[in-house]
Amino acid sequence: DNFETSWKTEQPLNSPRSLKVCAKYGITAGELVQKPLQHFMLAGGAVSEAVARRRWEHAEGKRQQKLNLLRAERQEMIEQEQQGGVPVTPRRSRTPTLNASSPARESARRHRDSQQQRLS
Repeated sequence: DNFETSWKTEQPLNSPRSLKVCAKYGITAGELVQKPLQHFMLAGGAVSEAVARRRWEHAEGKRQQKLNLLRAERQEMIEQEQQGGVPVTPRRSRTPTLNASSPARESARRHRDSQQQRLS
């Protein structure tokens, strides 16, 4: 899994699938890097630790939502490749396919769609 929960570098992504999925959703690698609490204490002037913590929690929640969305889409891409034997370019539209879907894929798709709506 190329979407780790936290990273220490600015460019953590290196797999072609991960890069394709990020590009599909317009998410940059920098958005997926976990920022320390100190970042929020220094950003925008001096703020209390409580305010900085709330900002950090909000940013971390959004980051986790993005990671979950990207993981689900990447997993779907892997499953499609395994079924068809050829790499699949991510689709922009979510049109249903004619072949039967597994319950796990449907669950991942529903999760991804709900996450995508929250990010909008």
